Amino acid sequence: MDLQLHLEAEKAVHKAAKSCLRAISKAWLDLNHYLKASEVHLSDARSHFSQLLWDSSTKPSLNPLPAYQPRCSHQSTLCALVATVQTFPTFSQPSGPASLPA
Repeated sequence: MDLQLHLEAEKAVHKAAKSCLRAISKAWLDLNHYLKASEVHLSDARSHFSQLLWDSSTKPSLNPLPAYQPRCSHQSTLCALVATVQTFPTFSQPSGPASLPA
């Protein structure tokens, strides 16, 4: 019976970890999309600056890049839950002082 409870707890942690991984993957895709958009804006700014150097009568008309705002969700709560619920095995420490090989 104790093993059954342990199995159910591990399944819940696994499910939460998978959900957290999906949230992280989605956040990475959002950030990557934003970075690509910022590269386009940077390229436009360089092009516009080059035009200003060649023709000083050109008026600056740069559109600012919108601020990056990651989506807020309940996924961060799940990630925190996984971190606190997950337990790791403990290992005994060696009795003598450890020395690294040369």
